[in-house]
Amino acid sequence: MRPLEKYTRLNVIKCAGNSSKNAVKYRVTLPNSWMQEWKVTKENRSVDLFFNGMEIIVQKASNEEIQGYEKLANRLISISSSGGGASKGTLRYNLGICNKWVYELQLNDMQLL
Repeated sequence: MRPLEKYTRLNVIKCAGNSSKNAVKYRVTLPNSWMQEWKVTKENRSVDLFFNGMEIIVQKASNEEIQGYEKLANRLISISSSGGGASKGTLRYNLGICNKWVYELQLNDMQLL
Protein backbone atom coordinates (compact mmCIF):
# COMPACT_ATOMS: atom_id res chain seq x y z
CA MET A 1 0.00 0.00 0.00
CA ARG A 2 1.26 3.47 -0.89
CA PRO A 3 1.75 6.05 1.85
CA LEU A 4 -1.27 8.24 2.47
CA GLU A 5 -1.19 11.43 0.43
CA LYS A 6 -3.33 14.44 1.21
CA TYR A 7 -4.66 17.02 -1.18
CA THR A 8 -6.61 19.68 0.65
CA ARG A 9 -7.60 22.39 -1.83
CA LEU A 10 -11.38 22.52 -2.13
CA ASN A 11 -12.67 25.03 -4.67
CA VAL A 12 -15.96 26.85 -4.12
CA ILE A 13 -17.67 27.86 -7.37
CA LYS A 14 -20.70 30.12 -7.64
CA CYS A 15 -23.46 28.43 -9.64
CA ALA A 16 -24.92 30.15 -12.67
CA GLY A 17 -28.09 29.76 -14.67
CA ASN A 18 -31.35 29.17 -12.81
CA SER A 19 -29.67 28.42 -9.46
CA SER A 20 -30.48 30.53 -6.42
CA LYS A 21 -28.19 33.55 -5.99
CA ASN A 22 -26.33 31.91 -3.06
CA ALA A 23 -25.92 28.49 -4.69
CA VAL A 24 -22.39 27.08 -4.82
CA LYS A 25 -20.77 23.84 -5.84
CA TYR A 26 -17.60 22.29 -4.50
CA ARG A 27 -14.85 20.59 -6.41
CA VAL A 28 -11.33 19.40 -5.79
CA THR A 29 -8.49 19.55 -8.29
CA LEU A 30 -6.72 16.20 -8.35
CA PRO A 31 -2.95 15.97 -8.86
CA ASN A 32 -1.79 15.09 -12.38
CA SER A 33 0.52 12.39 -10.99
CA TRP A 34 -2.49 10.55 -9.51
CA MET A 35 -4.43 10.78 -12.75
CA GLN A 36 -1.47 9.50 -14.76
CA GLU A 37 -1.06 6.58 -12.34
CA TRP A 38 -4.78 5.77 -12.67
CA LYS A 39 -4.50 6.15 -16.47
CA VAL A 40 -7.42 8.61 -16.51
CA THR A 41 -8.48 9.65 -20.01
CA LYS A 42 -11.58 11.31 -21.44
CA GLU A 43 -12.92 7.81 -22.16
CA ASN A 44 -11.90 6.32 -18.79
CA ARG A 45 -12.58 8.83 -16.00
CA SER A 46 -15.06 7.22 -13.60
CA VAL A 47 -14.31 7.18 -9.88
CA ASP A 48 -16.24 6.27 -6.75
CA LEU A 49 -16.54 8.59 -3.75
CA PHE A 50 -16.97 7.33 -0.21
CA PHE A 51 -17.94 9.42 2.83
CA ASN A 52 -18.24 8.52 6.53
CA GLY A 53 -18.92 11.93 8.10
CA MET A 54 -15.22 12.60 8.71
CA GLU A 55 -13.46 11.99 5.41
CA ILE A 56 -13.98 11.57 1.69
CA ILE A 57 -12.20 8.78 -0.17
CA VAL A 58 -11.74 8.83 -3.95
CA GLN A 59 -10.89 5.62 -5.78
CA LYS A 60 -11.07 4.19 -9.28
CA ALA A 61 -14.58 2.96 -10.07
CA SER A 62 -15.21 -0.60 -8.91
CA ASN A 63 -17.87 -2.75 -7.28
CA GLU A 64 -16.14 -2.38 -3.92
CA GLU A 65 -18.02 -1.10 -0.88
CA ILE A 66 -16.33 0.24 2.24
CA GLN A 67 -18.18 -0.61 5.43
CA GLY A 68 -19.42 2.47 7.27
CA TYR A 69 -19.15 4.72 4.21
CA GLU A 70 -21.83 6.18 1.94
CA LYS A 71 -20.89 5.59 -1.69
CA LEU A 72 -21.47 7.74 -4.78
CA ALA A 73 -20.59 5.49 -7.70
CA ASN A 74 -19.33 6.33 -11.17
CA ARG A 75 -18.64 10.03 -10.70
CA LEU A 76 -16.86 11.58 -13.68
CA ILE A 77 -13.63 13.53 -13.41
CA SER A 78 -13.78 16.62 -15.61
CA ILE A 79 -10.69 17.14 -17.75
CA SER A 80 -9.75 20.55 -19.13
CA SER A 81 -6.70 22.43 -20.34
CA SER A 82 -4.72 24.08 -17.61
CA GLY A 83 -4.46 27.85 -17.88
CA GLY A 84 -2.06 30.42 -16.54
CA GLY A 85 1.64 29.62 -16.62
CA ALA A 86 1.21 25.87 -17.03
CA SER A 87 3.09 24.07 -19.78
CA LYS A 88 1.25 23.72 -23.08
CA GLY A 89 -0.78 20.52 -23.10
CA THR A 90 -1.02 20.31 -19.29
CA LEU A 91 -4.41 19.06 -18.15
CA ARG A 92 -6.48 19.91 -15.08
CA TYR A 93 -8.53 17.16 -13.42
CA ASN A 94 -11.50 18.27 -11.29
CA LEU A 95 -13.99 16.26 -9.29
CA GLY A 96 -17.28 17.60 -7.94
CA ILE A 97 -17.92 16.90 -4.24
CA CYS A 98 -21.43 16.41 -2.89
CA ASN A 99 -22.60 19.65 -1.19
CA LYS A 100 -24.28 17.64 1.56
CA TRP A 101 -20.95 16.08 2.48
CA VAL A 102 -19.16 19.44 2.62
CA TYR A 103 -21.90 20.77 4.93
CA GLU A 104 -21.63 17.68 7.15
CA LEU A 105 -17.86 18.24 7.44
CA GLN A 106 -18.72 21.77 8.72
CA LEU A 107 -15.92 23.38 6.77
CA ASN A 108 -15.59 27.12 7.07
CA ASP A 109 -14.04 29.44 4.48
CA MET A 110 -10.54 29.19 5.98
CA GLN A 111 -10.56 25.37 5.71
CA LEU A 112 -11.58 25.55 2.05
CA LEU A 113 -8.34 27.26 1.01
